[in-house]
Amino acid sequence: LEVSNVKLYQFVSKNIGLVHPVLFESKQQNGMIYGFTDNYLKVVTLWDESLVNSVVTMELTQENLLVDDDNPL
Repeated sequence: LEVSNVKLYQFVSKNIGLVHPVLFESKQQNGMIYGFTDNYLKVVTLWDESLVNSVVTMELTQENLLVDDDNPL
């Protein structure tokens, strides 16, 4: 991995188990909804229309954190 990718994985990994507010977008993709934490980590969860354009406090896990658009941690 490039140094920048290593740093990204380290940063994302340090946030596992922490609780952050997540702002969810209105876009649905493959039954999932995507959002961003207050420190710009990308989060994914099952589509729920009530989450659209809302801020939800979530525990960050390996399952819901994305390193980039398509790759979970």
